[in-house]
Amino acid sequence: KLQKRIAASAATCLKPGGCMLYSTCTYSIEENENVTEWLLGKFPDLNIESVDIDIPNIMQGIGCKDYIRILPNDYFDGFSFGILRKAL
Repeated sequence: KLQKRIAASAATCLKPGGCMLYSTCTYSIEENENVTEWLLGKFPDLNIESVDIDIPNIMQGIGCKDYIRILPNDYFDGFSFGILRKAL
């Protein structure tokens, strides 16, 4: 509930064409893809953008293919992110 409140607050502040990076220091579905999908449903003028980065420990989101999961490796812990843009 807290993640949704924080993300919704940020989404309401976006200007048309503005974007927000929704990221957490976990790769749990509940904190990431579920919150992102909830945001997309609550704010129909938001869209998730495709991200193209080439690193070996990347994984597409579960259920939300444009959400990015970075799996833990020798250099850092896992985290997740998605870029949401408000329509013009």
